[in-house]
Amino acid sequence: MPATVDGIRAALTDDQRQLFDKEMGGATVETVADVLRHWVLEVASDPEDEEVFARLEAETSRL
Repeated sequence: MPATVDGIRAALTDDQRQLFDKEMGGATVETVADVLRHWVLEVASDPEDEEVFARLEAETSRL
């Protein structure tokens, strides 16, 4: 699972990357973590990612 902004960008399709860049460009200090969480969840698909995926979903639901 990508753990950096560059890693997330690299894992996205061209269309997704354009949306990601737009959302990151409009993110504030308060919302940037939410934007990154959303996109990590978009690219997380490996079985070993399931634990991280569950934690990120739990964090998102608490917000």
